[in-house]
Amino acid sequence: KGTPGVQRAKEINVGIAVDLEKSDGSRSLLVPVIRNSQDLSFFGFFKEYEAVIRKVRTNKLSPDDFAGATISVTNPGTIGTSHSVPRLMRGQGAIIGVGSIAYPTGLASADPNLLVDLGVSRTVTLTSTYDHRVIQGAESGLFLSYISELLTGKHGFYEEIFESMGVPYPPVAWQRDHTEGDSADMVKLRKQAMVNQLIDTYRTRGHLMARLDPLSAKSPAMPPELDPAI
Repeated sequence: KGTPGVQRAKEINVGIAVDLEKSDGSRSLLVPVIRNSQDLSFFGFFKEYEAVIRKVRTNKLSPDDFAGATISVTNPGTIGTSHSVPRLMRGQGAIIGVGSIAYPTGLASADPNLLVDLGVSRTVTLTSTYDHRVIQGAESGLFLSYISELLTGKHGFYEEIFESMGVPYPPVAWQRDHTEGDSADMVKLRKQAMVNQLIDTYRTRGHLMARLDPLSAKSPAMPPELDPAI
């Protein structure tokens, strides 16, 4: 009876899908909720996530732990699925599916050495199943595009994470590879030599990055010879 209504939540409660394999080989899915995620720092969310997973593994969840999710994250990629489109649950605006981190399907059987030579990276597919009453297709696409930007280091994403986790060094920014100016063989040799040099430098001078001041009176600095971005 009447016109269906849409209730707009003021908080972001994230449901975390956790797959459990039983002793008989069957599987069950539990989706506990991390509440008020919009108020949490990255480290704060990490602690809440660890607490929720600990309750799942020790079978200490209560009915209240499952209530109130406004968005869920499911991770079928842990069992090798490249992507999936989960069904939207009542009361939620969207479910984000995270696929496996692997080489593109067309290159899955390629020679690993060739993939290294070509610089082919593993990829991950994210899907967004959304309630069309509150989220339009363009908005969903813009959301996934924004996630892509974050994962490549835009909007100060990794700087914020490093600060939240207490990492005193700046993150290395994502950069596009290039081979201009020289032959491919020369570029490959030069890059390999630089990688070997960086590894050797970390082995001999990596201690310079250690946090040895118990009072944290002086913030450690990144030695230029250990900076991968230089």
